[in-house]
Amino acid sequence: MIERRLTGLFIAAVLGGWPGVGAAEGPAGGAAGAPGNTSSRAPVASPLPPVTGPGAKPPAELEQLKFLHGRWQCTGKQLASPLFGPEHRFTAIAEAKAAVDGFWDQFNYEERRTKEHHGFKAQGLWGWDQSAKHLIRVGATNAGDWDYGSSPGSDGDKIVWTGELTGPLGRTGYRQTISKKGEREISLVLELKEPAGAAGKYAPISEVDCKR
Repeated sequence: MIERRLTGLFIAAVLGGWPGVGAAEGPAGGAAGAPGNTSSRAPVASPLPPVTGPGAKPPAELEQLKFLHGRWQCTGKQLASPLFGPEHRFTAIAEAKAAVDGFWDQFNYEERRTKEHHGFKAQGLWGWDQSAKHLIRVGATNAGDWDYGSSPGSDGDKIVWTGELTGPLGRTGYRQTISKKGEREISLVLELKEPAGAAGKYAPISEVDCKR
């Protein structure tokens, strides 16, 4: 019986709106909420305004990433380092497309595994921070790493991302430069920040050329 009464109260609250704080009591001589006493009824809560309405449009600033849309075939060079071993070549595929009704761009990147190369997969989103007025990104990899970063936007034919990469080996800063070399060709250069003892400079890790 108690459960049925609580259920009825919940349905009434959802359909009729939650009572306002300090709702007016009924006039003297009449009980609040009595039949015919409409002045004592609690006001119906006004609906919250939509965050994005029918007229909302994706940010125009994402247009500067549109040249990356499509599927790319890539060849790359892993530079020699204590983390990745001797220098070697690899192949990869990359893809970018609009997502979430065009308010974000989604990217996928995969380096193929070989005897020399461990292989690598990454997925993530690019977007526009309407408050900070810059491009933003967040990504995750099959090595358990994740990253977040930002970019002021296009600088000629380049977009430079800077941020932090966090994973099993700790946290480090990174810089990725994406260069447009033509309508059907781009290059990607990834750099990781060296420890503070090494003056905190960026050291190149990989160089990739992609065509479609």
